[in-house]
Order: sequence, then structure tokens, then C-alpha cells
Amino acid sequence: MEERDQALIESYLANELPPEEKSQVEKRAREDSKFGEMLTAYQTAVEALKIREKIFLKERLRARDKAFGHRIQLSSTGVYLRWTLAAASILLVVFIGWSYLIKGKLPHGGSGPAQLEQLYADNFSPYRQDMTEPASRGGEELTPLDQFNLDYWNEHYDKAVEDFKAIDTLLQKNEALQFRYANALLATGQFEESGLIFGDLFRLYHPPYGSESVWYIAMISLQRGDAKTARKALELYMRMPNVLHKKEAEKILRQLPGNEK
Repeated sequence: MEERDQALIESYLANELPPEEKSQVEKRAREDSKFGEMLTAYQTAVEALKIREKIFLKERLRARDKAFGHRIQLSSTGVYLRWTLAAASILLVVFIGWSYLIKGKLPHGGSGPAQLEQLYADNFSPYRQDMTEPASRGGEELTPLDQFNLDYWNEHYDKAVEDFKAIDTLLQKNEALQFRYANALLATGQFEESGLIFGDLFRLYHPPYGSESVWYIAMISLQRGDAKTARKALELYMRMPNVLHKKEAEKILRQLPGNEK
């Protein structure tokens, strides 16, 4: 994106443009598909950061109320919105880079540079931190959901992928199950399909699945040989609170091509 377009989009989203210029931006977004895609991606990034920052602000307010015995009032200001837009630019780079990678618009292949593939192999493991070992149910017939969780826990990821398809369609929309399914797909080498699910969870940005999806986006980027997107995803991941693989992310960043120490 050209700097002038980025500045224009930021001004548009900050409601700083006069009505005529605002209409021109909207008209260009309709007629110029590339600009329209950039605007949509930027709006998505801003909304994701707003959700995340709202959670952080509530937590900080509660902590300060306990410490000082009074509630601090916050207002939405242009300065705060500008900060959000600036932070969104980091998220935007990852989102657009990832979207283009999945759509096949960036150069990648099933076998990227050996160093990046090795980093993927060394650091990928399916997520199980939200699970406990499924209880045995004796001779009872397992439900599709029970079977899915059992096969996933026992690392039968190919079976888990098939199990998921038999789960009730409403349950399939559950974020935890979608995240688990994406992990199973990734474990069986179905990178594109898993990447699409991680991308959707990333845009929703509900911890821990939204934030941990950034880690797996970085993993797939490594496997695809896209060091640039992997780096941006890991840099964003490092800024997130309470993530699982922060030490591993820091180590990978040091090992990425062009950054050896």
C-alpha cells in the first residue's frame, strides 16, 4: 500500500475527512478492488484491536480501582483512535500478507527453504492446553463429538479430521472445536484449509484461540517458505498477553534468515 493511501484510509477511519472526500474514498473502494480490499482489511484490523484493547482497558480499570479506591473515567478521543490505527498497521501487514498467501497470490510452494521448513518441524505441535484426557465410557457408543476429542487427544489426527465432519453443524461453529479441527488439519498436512480457519479465528480475535491462531499462521508461513509473513506474525504474537509460545517465537525470530545472531 502506498503511504498516501494508508494516510487516506487512516483519516477516513478516524472520521477526519470532509463529506466530499469521504464519499470519494467510498466510491474508489467500490470501483478499485485492490483499494477496496485494503480498506476492508484495515477496518477488520482496527475492529480486532478495538476488541482487544477494550478487554485490556477493563482489566486496567479494575486493577486501578482496587489500588486507589475510585473509578477512572475514560473517553474515546481522536488521540486514542489514532493510536489504535497506528497499532492496526502492524496487524494489517500480517492479515493482508496471510490472506494473499492463502489465496496463492504470494510465491510459495509445498516445500519452502530448508531452514524455514526445519523451523516449522521443530516448533509445530497441535494445541491441547484446553483439554483434559477424555474419560472412558466403557461399552457406550461414543457421540461424534466424543470420538473427535478422543482421536484428537490420542494424536490420531487423520481420524479426528473425519470425525469432525460428523459433528452437528451447530457444534462445528464452536471456536474451540474449530481451532482443534484446524490443528488436526495442520497435523495432517492440509495447510491451506487449516490456514483459512486460523485466519477466521484470528479476525474474531477471541483469546486464546484468536491469539494462538497467530502462532499457527506463523507456522504455516514458515512451512510455505514465507519468512516475511512469518516474521510479522511472530512480532505481533510477541506483543500479545498470556500467549503460550512467546519464548519459542523469540527464538524463531532470531533464527529467521537475515537475522542470525
